[in-house]
Amino acid sequence: MDQLSFEELKKLISSGESKSAEFKRISMFRDSSEILEQLSAFSNRDGGHLLFGLQDDGSVEGETFDADEEIERIGHLIRDSTSPLADVSPRLFYSEIGMVLDLVMRRRRGIPGAVVRRSLHEIRTRRYYVRTDVGSRFVDDRTLEWMFSINASPRFLIGSEFEFRIGKATSR
Repeated sequence: MDQLSFEELKKLISSGESKSAEFKRISMFRDSSEILEQLSAFSNRDGGHLLFGLQDDGSVEGETFDADEEIERIGHLIRDSTSPLADVSPRLFYSEIGMVLDLVMRRRRGIPGAVVRRSLHEIRTRRYYVRTDVGSRFVDDRTLEWMFSINASPRFLIGSEFEFRIGKATSR
């Protein structure tokens, strides 16, 4: 997942939310569980862009924020609450009407990315999420089995069913 130029960012935003882009208002900086869910979901699919400073329709909110503080806080969240550590690159965009922070999330290879809770540095719980065409969702057992065994992207169907294709094999 490459860093975007300003023109590429505008094109991504104009395409709307998708499997590879999620828009969040600045107020969502305080929702740690939502940030972690989105980072896990993107890392367990194809990567993507978590964009702060945008309304759901893609318009820039027009507010400013302390980008250094928010990037540092998100870095602490990643260090304390993801395993393996999420691979995120922040990029800040300024426009005449406001700021947009793009958290570029790369796809995990190998072990899927989880949101974890620790007690004395020991992981007590793991929650896995995956990105779909309409947002993110909690991973069920069948999807978790796929995540640990196959590195191809599944095609998600209605509900929790999915299918993947490796050579001739198809699973439902």
